Amino acid sequence: MAFAVLSLITLCGAATAQTSALDLARDRSASIQGRIADAEGHPLVAAVVVYGRAVVNGKLDLFAMCSTTSTVEGRYECGSLRPGQYIVSAVPAPPSTSEPDKAIEAIAKIYPRTFSPGTTQFLESTAVSLSHGAVGIADVVVRPEVPNSVKGVLSLRPQHPSFLLRAHVGPFDLPTSGKVEYDPATGNFTIAGVPSGEISLGADWADGGRVHHEYGTATVVSGRANTITLALIGRHRLTGSVLQPSADGLDLEHSLPKTVTLAGLGSRSGWHLEMPIDERGHFVFPDLADGSYALGVRGKDMYVARMEIGGKPVEGDILRLTAEMNDPNVTVPLADTRASVSGRISADEVVPQKTAVLLESLRDSTTLVAQVGQAGEFSFGPLPPGDYRLYAWKDITSVPYRDQEVLKNVLSKSREVHLDNDSKVAGVQLSIISDGR
Repeated sequence: MAFAVLSLITLCGAATAQTSALDLARDRSASIQGRIADAEGHPLVAAVVVYGRAVVNGKLDLFAMCSTTSTVEGRYECGSLRPGQYIVSAVPAPPSTSEPDKAIEAIAKIYPRTFSPGTTQFLESTAVSLSHGAVGIADVVVRPEVPNSVKGVLSLRPQHPSFLLRAHVGPFDLPTSGKVEYDPATGNFTIAGVPSGEISLGADWADGGRVHHEYGTATVVSGRANTITLALIGRHRLTGSVLQPSADGLDLEHSLPKTVTLAGLGSRSGWHLEMPIDERGHFVFPDLADGSYALGVRGKDMYVARMEIGGKPVEGDILRLTAEMNDPNVTVPLADTRASVSGRISADEVVPQKTAVLLESLRDSTTLVAQVGQAGEFSFGPLPPGDYRLYAWKDITSVPYRDQEVLKNVLSKSREVHLDNDSKVAGVQLSIISDGR
């Protein structure tokens, strides 16, 4: 039997200037300090991460602004922080052992990732607000729980897979720790020391020059025989060609769009990739994972009305890749469109570089964002025909607009429009939305 250890990985990075409220100030004069202890007040040596929250490309995300380890007295300190709001998490070190054969049995209790002041639920955590030069206090009380084990199987029985276990906390997936026992002869594995709650597990390995990936999710419940089912996630080389509309049918012409685009749908919302179209109308996406994507083009007044995948016709622009596909080829006949929508909001409400209008497709929830001019004007086009909804945000940089719950909360301030191929909807008046969270 082979053993592998899932190591605790801390997310490192900084919020980008595009969307983060933490980037409004350049000074790093604030700090956070506190103590990590158990419910009886005993100090704990723990991995401490101070997270900043920021909206990036319409999604709320966490960024590790500081990573440190508490002392034997349980004390920690993180300095050089910008003014803003922060969440502190702590994961005490697991019991150590010098005997690998007894590594799994040695874990009699585990300390799950805990957020200040003492909850495993991110949405119940208390944020620390820091002003210029402030010192915030954030103590974390961590309560142990009985460790759980999770069993599963890798169907292809690779020799040396690597595993990454993540815990689902609120809207985020954060890496967590565990110990894996894996048998390459059968593909069976057992993960010990897993906290209760929702988890995801990925397994990667290389074989024959290709990287393979299996992925699955599960809800771990204490006292139960927990299992997780992993599915093979395909990787694809997508090739294709675009055909321009003409009076005599669909022929390859010299005047083609310059770029083909893919926008992720569902769990991949916010993912976007563009590739060039050559002079013959051909394009290549060299490495795509299974999932659903909206296929589009840029550079001409055209849109994707239908496509053929492996010779099979598909209506619309939704491309679905599955593990059963083997490097698919897609033919994309294009259609003309002159549809557009434009309008205005009150100029008094405009904040330069921040006020924007969001255009949401009601068919597939893909979005476009247009900055509002100084006089309050905005426009979109050319657009594929269909039904759309418009939202005017006073500060688009702070709004997680890819969250459907956020959009539902401000539905009364939105405006729905229908576009045909030749529709030119002008003079749309929108009410400004100050805060959608």
